[in-house]
Amino acid sequence: MIETWEAEGFEIVLEKGRPKPLVLSCEQWSEDGDVLAKERFAVKAMGLPGVTTESMRREVIGNFIAHKLGVDTPRPVLVQISKEFCDAITPSLKPYGLKLQPGIGVGCEFIPGMAPIIPNSEKTPRELYDAQRMFAVDRILQNPERHSGHTNTGALANGFIAYGFKKSLQFLSPTADFAPWELSKVHFDKPHLFHAALRGKKSGAYDWSGFVQDVANFNVRELSDFIDSLPTDWGSERQQICKHMASIVGNDTRLEWQLRESLA
Repeated sequence: MIETWEAEGFEIVLEKGRPKPLVLSCEQWSEDGDVLAKERFAVKAMGLPGVTTESMRREVIGNFIAHKLGVDTPRPVLVQISKEFCDAITPSLKPYGLKLQPGIGVGCEFIPGMAPIIPNSEKTPRELYDAQRMFAVDRILQNPERHSGHTNTGALANGFIAYGFKKSLQFLSPTADFAPWELSKVHFDKPHLFHAALRGKKSGAYDWSGFVQDVANFNVRELSDFIDSLPTDWGSERQQICKHMASIVGNDTRLEWQLRESLA
């Protein structure tokens, strides 16, 4: 369900943000020891600031759900990091105050050329479409970390791409008593990155029907299988996550009003 790659080379440290992900060149091997593929990933792993098994689990599960609901995201993968690799790149990481630990990390497809988001800029129709999807999905995921101070969003020529899901799935430690599908009751300490743009004069004209249909078609069983493919020592909470999504899928007809109310 999720690809596993092996770290083979260090390229750069992405210094923006607390975890300071590493761009690593990675390989996949055949059983005969032949290199099948090479690719670069932005990797978060144990030893980097703020990275835990829980944050890695939330990162890939949040990414998976967002992608299935129509949000453009970098492809998530698992990256096997050996002790020998850690030892080899320690001198390169020392100037950054970083020390990588061996084990399994999470990576996402490294996409060079992403431009930073300008929150209050005029949006193209495609950008508004992407913003609408991100806004809705972040409420479903209860993901508070997409705001003007921490955008976790990049701009490409053909729209926006979302990353940074390590704080998603806030419903796993609930502080409020409401149903998963009651998206209008989800509270974030900081306004969502695209709240103001979507709340503009034309917000009532947004068509949520395509998104609602994608929610109705969401395959909870596929989500369950994806969670089961992750390392067992990361924990699971599969039942709780799948129950949350099943409640949303089962109440898809209520979502349009909930999303409009979220922008009221």
